[in-house]
Amino acid sequence: MSNKRIVVTIFAFLFLVGGSGSQAVPPLSGVLVMLDPGHGGSDPGAVGPTGLRESETNLRVAKYLRLLLKADGANVIMTRDSDIYLSLQDRVDRAAQEKPDLFVSIHHNASLNPNTPNHGEIYFNSLDRGIPLRTAMRMKQQLADVPLEGEPGVIPGGFFVLRNNSAPAVLTEASYISDTEGEKALSTGKRLTHEAKVFRDAIKEVFSTPPLKIEFFSKKPAKVTACFFNFIFSANKPIEKIKLKSSYVKKLGIRFDPIPSFGYNYSIYNSLPVQSGDYELAMTFYGKDGSISPIIPLNLQVRLPMGNSILLPVAPYIPEGYRGKFPLQLVLKDTQNRINEQSVPFKLSFGNKVVSGTTRPDGKASIIIDIDGTEKERVEAFASVDGAIIAQTTIPVISSPKTAILGRITSSITRDGIEGVKVHISKNRTLATGVGGFFFCELSPIFRNLQIDIIPPLGYSKETRWIKSNGERVVKPEYILAPIAPNLLGKKIGIIAGRKYDSLVRPLVRDLMKSGVNVVRLPYDESKSDPERSSSTAANKIRNLDFLLSFKSDNGTVISVRHYHRGGSGKKLAEDLIKALHLDKKHAAVKIEPGSDYELGHTAAPTAVFGIPMLIPPDVSTSLMNALISTIHKTL
Repeated sequence: MSNKRIVVTIFAFLFLVGGSGSQAVPPLSGVLVMLDPGHGGSDPGAVGPTGLRESETNLRVAKYLRLLLKADGANVIMTRDSDIYLSLQDRVDRAAQEKPDLFVSIHHNASLNPNTPNHGEIYFNSLDRGIPLRTAMRMKQQLADVPLEGEPGVIPGGFFVLRNNSAPAVLTEASYISDTEGEKALSTGKRLTHEAKVFRDAIKEVFSTPPLKIEFFSKKPAKVTACFFNFIFSANKPIEKIKLKSSYVKKLGIRFDPIPSFGYNYSIYNSLPVQSGDYELAMTFYGKDGSISPIIPLNLQVRLPMGNSILLPVAPYIPEGYRGKFPLQLVLKDTQNRINEQSVPFKLSFGNKVVSGTTRPDGKASIIIDIDGTEKERVEAFASVDGAIIAQTTIPVISSPKTAILGRITSSITRDGIEGVKVHISKNRTLATGVGGFFFCELSPIFRNLQIDIIPPLGYSKETRWIKSNGERVVKPEYILAPIAPNLLGKKIGIIAGRKYDSLVRPLVRDLMKSGVNVVRLPYDESKSDPERSSSTAANKIRNLDFLLSFKSDNGTVISVRHYHRGGSGKKLAEDLIKALHLDKKHAAVKIEPGSDYELGHTAAPTAVFGIPMLIPPDVSTSLMNALISTIHKTL
């Protein structure tokens, strides 16, 4: 670019900035905007046909936009203002620290397909349809005036800097730097300053009224010790409504009322009694003037007082003269006789002995006491928390002519007892293990070997075992079960697939569930042109999702297994799948490749996408699913 052109561009831009500053009251006064120029340093981002780096272009647009926003009275913070590398985590951490009213990540797109029309795309945080969606729509309207080949689009996004951002966030891809003419335009100050103006005008529209500010007066997280809570918050303007995003909304019956006082103060409370547990509420507030607040998180730690808790022995009596371990079960209850789900330390007293322990997060505990054989008539046991007795039980000591079986079933992985195991003692007698994996029954006085069937919950196989007696009055068998797939037990895997793939996916789902996997079949609206977008949003709402598998229609004659272009777990799964099929990559009915599928770049969980041809031979689909099942067992 010649020096003459640079001077003209700078003069025109300064005139643009100066013209916006003639208003008496700056339109963005009090608004804090964080600009995030994508990439930088060792990460150049996309590179144009003649070498223009996206990181440089992003930074120039951000600097122009900063000048414009400041001229409109906004406070502007840049995640970087030079060519340095910043991790994605660094960027969202900065947003969490500064708490901007809007976070704008600036990028420029690229495509390996030379026929992709040059157009703009605005991504908004798909988990927040308040300020981000409103901003994205305004930016789209403004981008429509930019002379490009295609129409600009608004897309719900799950990029890291969007889904992990505590601030309202959008990501802009104003044009394609990979396009020859697009790169040429992006080399000029005219196009870059025009982009900056487009974004500035959109932000001005969104914040045409002052931002809605909400402040809670409770500590975070908020600790609650009663069934009903009431929190006070203030706003800088009248509130019209509140929207909550939480699976607990219907269980809590959240309401809010204004408090007659100076300013705008409100109380928010639950109309239905709450149980012990940890609750995450995501609230969006709407002002009467049309303004929207950022998502306000409210984390509740509900710890209700103990009510009629239950302490019961696994066996209804202690056999006279019995010596050894004797199990009891403790279940916490609240004052409304509901299970009190919380982890608390407790003490159990019996005779002159004391046993200490801690309940599980679900409010249950297995307690083992030592019986020395000298007990007569009865044993009194008391469970206490913080010195107060919460439950007690009386266990009679009796002499029985029958043989008692006090058994236990544990996991070879955790060594903990397995609950919910069905134990078939005889044709008409079935027991179930409780807390700690214990079970109890009485049999005829004389037996040597007794065959039992053990039917455990998903993740373990059915087994046949024996109870052997040498004439003792109390038989204490312990059975250790090995999981079907130790590396899969307890994993959480999401599946995206249309109903037409049910016959293909069903064997996979069946095997995973049998292996103890929590399989989540995500919603898939086939009436939409891009159903995977809402499916991916649903996946991002699931905590601790270990993997995501997506099945969709594809052109061509071979099955395509696609992974994120930077590799990772999805790529490894695809490569291991090829090995499992024992196929040459060059001539295989299945190929692996990096993909541009929406779910690959917009979900937190590692993802693999399976592109299925319209016509697929049954033997190929069977071989694929068998190999995929085998690969998942070995790879995940």
